[in-house]
Amino acid sequence: HRHAGLILRGPAAVDLLSVGCPLDLHDTVFPPGSCTRTIFGKCEAILWRASTDMFRVEFGRSYTDYVWRLVRIACSDIASSPCQA
Repeated sequence: HRHAGLILRGPAAVDLLSVGCPLDLHDTVFPPGSCTRTIFGKCEAILWRASTDMFRVEFGRSYTDYVWRLVRIACSDIASSPCQA
């Protein structure tokens, strides 16, 4: 009950995550099945790449509003690409 999570999928998922995550998420560096602790914006997160274009991001519940706002900003920044969150 202490964590919340989002599933991000679609061809723009890597671009969306790149807005707040400093890792190289190219599929040759972070292939499907990879999982790591990182940051997303200002919060600690667990990032799991379930498939080429699907990620699960888990973070502390207290960051839910912050993460959701960051995702929405990222989606508007990459509006030319399909973004599904």
